[in-house]
Amino acid sequence: MSARLNFFYGITYTRDGVTREYGSMTQPVAEVSLDGDFADEQEFSIAAATTVTVYTYSAGKPDFALMVLEGDGPLDVELKLDSPTSTTDKTALGTYINYVGWEMDAHAPLVISSDQGRVQLSATARSSANIASATEGAVYEVKVRNNGTVTRALTVRMFN
Repeated sequence: MSARLNFFYGITYTRDGVTREYGSMTQPVAEVSLDGDFADEQEFSIAAATTVTVYTYSAGKPDFALMVLEGDGPLDVELKLDSPTSTTDKTALGTYINYVGWEMDAHAPLVISSDQGRVQLSATARSSANIASATEGAVYEVKVRNNGTVTRALTVRMFN
């Protein structure tokens, strides 16, 4: 069975009585077809100065194709990336694990795919800005940290 996700994105910008619209809330800006039949939603309450793991790869549970993270304030997101062992074995190779992190805010959800990570396969390349030497990777863990002083809400939706 297949599924379809439609993404809508819209911004209105008003200055000096003039409004400009970007994107669309009625027409999808992107559409993704998925082969799986898994959809999950989890709610987290993340206390100040706390990190939670919202996803860890396991061969016994469904992988996600897309993950949508929505918070009610600034949160730091860290992805643990690695190369799969092979095209048929998605277990992490474990040779050169890469981490990617950024801060997300409440103004828009963060959308990631499990296979979006490109990983560096050598220690030299991993510490440089040379993207050309990267190879296909996958997301094996997602952590979210609240570095603020108040508790934050986080909603995580996963689809495959």
